Amino acid sequence: MTSVTKNIGFKSGLCAHLQQGFDYRDRLPIRRNFLGLACLLCTGFATASWADGWKILPEVLLTETFTDNAALLPQPFARNSWATEVAPSLHLEHIGSRASVLLDYRLRSTFYSNQARLNNSQNYLNANSTFEAVENWLYVDARSSITQQSRSAFASTQLQNTSTLDVNRVETNTYQISPYIRGKFSDAAIYQLRLNGTQTRANDVAFPDTKTTEWIGVVTNAAAAGKWGWLVSGNALAVRSADIGSRQDNRLRASAIYAFSRQLKFSLITGYERTDFGSTGIRSHTTNGLAVDWLPTDRTKLSGTREQRFFGDAYHFLVTHRTPLTAWKFVANKDVVVLPNTLTTITPGSVYELLYDVLSTAIPDPAARTEAVRRRLQESVTAENGNFSSAFLTLRPFVSQSREGAIALLGVRNTVTLTYSRKEQRDLSSSNVISSAIPQSNTDVLQRNWNVAWAYRLSPISTLTAVYSRLQSESLSPSPNESKQRAQSIVFTTRLSPRASASMAIRRVHFNNTALNSYLENALVGTLLIRF
Repeated sequence: MTSVTKNIGFKSGLCAHLQQGFDYRDRLPIRRNFLGLACLLCTGFATASWADGWKILPEVLLTETFTDNAALLPQPFARNSWATEVAPSLHLEHIGSRASVLLDYRLRSTFYSNQARLNNSQNYLNANSTFEAVENWLYVDARSSITQQSRSAFASTQLQNTSTLDVNRVETNTYQISPYIRGKFSDAAIYQLRLNGTQTRANDVAFPDTKTTEWIGVVTNAAAAGKWGWLVSGNALAVRSADIGSRQDNRLRASAIYAFSRQLKFSLITGYERTDFGSTGIRSHTTNGLAVDWLPTDRTKLSGTREQRFFGDAYHFLVTHRTPLTAWKFVANKDVVVLPNTLTTITPGSVYELLYDVLSTAIPDPAARTEAVRRRLQESVTAENGNFSSAFLTLRPFVSQSREGAIALLGVRNTVTLTYSRKEQRDLSSSNVISSAIPQSNTDVLQRNWNVAWAYRLSPISTLTAVYSRLQSESLSPSPNESKQRAQSIVFTTRLSPRASASMAIRRVHFNNTALNSYLENALVGTLLIRF
């Protein structure tokens, strides 16, 4: 990755280029919110230190695919085609004394040899920044993303990061501005107050824009060595869309914390909640619960929280364990979820997290470890040909209950990852606020997702990877519906030079649905990745 030191001249040139982008934005493939965020970052950095370096990595991914079912139709109607994909991308990173920015953008354009109607383009963006406006007190976070979400939980879902035609896919834009303050009251307590303003917009009129405003405040004792501690927190969440109107959920909690030792802590929680998420009027509830944090060793962590909420019991349990060659993780959650907030949560996938944990002993430096994980994922193409994406659009608040387990085994030549998730989603809205525009099949859904990947390093520059993925969606509403999707692929990857790599892959995808057309697709895929 090339490190380039920039100065004020670069800032001025970038601002001029962005301004030109606004003047001629209809000609640009990049979304307007990306330009807005970039301009905001550029303006904010005027007062930041430009002596620190920038890391800029442009890439181009060229893909040639032969598929025997280009339009993903039932077998009697399947037609083969060649598909050419051109995908330029940009990774930009800056960490300064007062500001930092991380941006990943990719434009994927696919052209079919004999079916021009299938040609399509997709934008992908993940950008976030932090600016310290007032030293050690006032900060501003900004986030923006462009993702591809599914319209329906039961229609065909493509493998992540593939450009095959998918009529079920909707380009979704999400951006968030989050100013916050943090400090301390003498030596007695520390505090933080944050405002999250988020908006999600799908490129489909059937899915209205959703805006959320959330205040989050926390005050806790500053003493770290005492047996007893306390914490008071509150949050006020408001959700607005044409589908549900305006809804709110306000909470206040107080926790008494007792530390039996540095490794074991218990918390008793009491609280109060006012919400209309699950009803047409405001209702009040008490929210009592408990929490435990246990660190028996520096390689093992167990934590859990359970509370009584307006919809029943809410909980979060986490168990992680690692050895020099393995990493294990289990997570169970049940809580109210609003889609815009999930799309702005910056958490790498479970495979990334597992490899990051298992390499923590061998590579203590976080930056070097991040680069090592990224390189290993690129070499094994596990990230590119991994799981089916199970996310789908549902813009009303819902109760999500999930269990996720993941295992990674890391050897000299072998990397094996296994992931499983079970997610149950139930709509919270009452019947008189449900809009007919939103697919009713997306309200109550149970999904199971399996993924197994085995990467074998043939040489220092070549890797052979086998991947199996399976996604099953089942309706929990009175109208029965079920879909199953399986994919198998074998990928050979090799490094051609320090800045170029290539791969050849064979994949097979089978989709079956009780109410929709099923299909089978076989494809041969060749890729060339060039870094500049």
